[in-house]
Amino acid sequence: IPDFHFKIKSTGLFNRDLKVNITEGAVRHLDTAPHRIGDCRPPVLVGGKTVVSCDLDLKGVNTTFVAKTKGDNLAGTVKSIWVHVNATKALADFEAAALPGKDASVQTFRIKELELKTKYDKALSLSDDRKKDFRKEIEKKVQTALYEIIYNEYKQVLERAVADTYFPRA
Repeated sequence: IPDFHFKIKSTGLFNRDLKVNITEGAVRHLDTAPHRIGDCRPPVLVGGKTVVSCDLDLKGVNTTFVAKTKGDNLAGTVKSIWVHVNATKALADFEAAALPGKDASVQTFRIKELELKTKYDKALSLSDDRKKDFRKEIEKKVQTALYEIIYNEYKQVLERAVADTYFPRA
């Protein structure tokens, strides 16, 4: 995940604007977390192609970061903290099709739901409002990055897996 930064405004006399630089972002478990939800729907014949639809659960995919922060206290101490963002609900579906005797291909792929939960190092001391803003900013960036990764890199892996799968006649 590319580096990013943001600022959370001061909420009073006892804190400063919180400046946050997020670095070393990595997506974890995209290779192991996704799994099919139940069985795929029975194959159907559409325009001479066998079509199969499946639901996927990607819950368990997570991202990790290092965050450099400044401004959670009056002294303006620079802190280096860990941040973890977990996909607590991540549902997708796809439809694949194949002509008889031909390789299958993914026809549609979509993310239906993506809910995230952020945890971070307790060394960062924030009021409830600033905690909420901190999490919101991080989750907004992570959600955008995960959509890009899932719709690009993960979809390519799914396409290769589907291409190697035998489709029965509907």
